Amino acid sequence: DTTSSEGCNVAELKSFRVDIEAGLAGHKTPSKYATDDEAVRSLFAFCDEIRIPYPGLLYSGHGVHGYWTLKATTTAETWQPYADGLKAAMKEWGLDSDPNVTADRARVLRAPGTFNCKEGPFVEVTLESDNGKFAALTGNVGFVTHHFGMLTCTAGIAAGVVAGIISDRVFQSRRGPVATV
Repeated sequence: DTTSSEGCNVAELKSFRVDIEAGLAGHKTPSKYATDDEAVRSLFAFCDEIRIPYPGLLYSGHGVHGYWTLKATTTAETWQPYADGLKAAMKEWGLDSDPNVTADRARVLRAPGTFNCKEGPFVEVTLESDNGKFAALTGNVGFVTHHFGMLTCTAGIAAGVVAGIISDRVFQSRRGPVATV
């Protein structure tokens, strides 16, 4: 079924994730965590307890998303039991997270640079490296922050190559369309 966002439509995944609400705004039920920092500290304590690495963090505007990125994609059938196990471990440990997100293979979480418009003033969704909270809590500067210049350069080069291919293949021109892309 290509018209729905059901889990049966997902063939491969490349991360495990968690959604932890924090603060008072934007939630159907009150959050256990008053602040993002409190939610992150609890998440890190959970990781320490079960001996897994800290996830990458995204501040969603009303909480925190954690992502454990895999080195390679894995099939949905292989991914699911591990996601279910992570969900069960979070519940048993007492991490106040949305259990549906962790084991839902079709779930799409907020993207950095967008805005959470759920309630109150719009809040920008930011990566850990954008606000320094991860570094402050762990002492880890982070890959993105440390390599930001090279990542930006690489993204620019890749975009130029794609624009050139579009110009050549679609417009049969090497100049005009690239200037507008």
